[in-house]
Amino acid sequence: MRVSTNEVIEAGLSLFQHIYGDKTKALETLRFLSYSRMIAKKKLNPSRLPPATSSATEHILRSYLQYHNWVTLDTASLNPLYYGWEMSSKGYYRPIPTKAAIAPAAMLNLICCNCSVEIENPCQYLRCSCRKYGFKCLPACGQCHGSSCTNAPERQEDSGESNNSEEMG
Repeated sequence: MRVSTNEVIEAGLSLFQHIYGDKTKALETLRFLSYSRMIAKKKLNPSRLPPATSSATEHILRSYLQYHNWVTLDTASLNPLYYGWEMSSKGYYRPIPTKAAIAPAAMLNLICCNCSVEIENPCQYLRCSCRKYGFKCLPACGQCHGSSCTNAPERQEDSGESNNSEEMG
């Protein structure tokens, strides 16, 4: 039985809605309500928030691909490029975390660390709030300024070429 990716995504999002408390509310609404409750209690823990729809969608597609490969014992493989994976420049598959921005730019500027650059390898551990929440350090970060630490963003050597220029086939 062939199932469309839209049906897989719809079923998966419905499951996420059920897990996070209400199948009648959109995942973004559940995420906002969870966030609001955490803020009211002054205990913000981003790892306890429901996933954003975009990241949940990629996870659902990867999960379905794995399920499909197990059920068919790899006799009827699906193309991973259509199921939450992308090809790296080095020729291996890597998961797509999300196709949407991880947060509005204004919000990203609110999360910045104050790791001491006096210690060896600043921002290397989860004590760094940027690293803890999955962000690279920014110029707004207290002491490392997103450049003198182990969590600095990689510098782009290319002159404006996009990394997503590879075609899916």
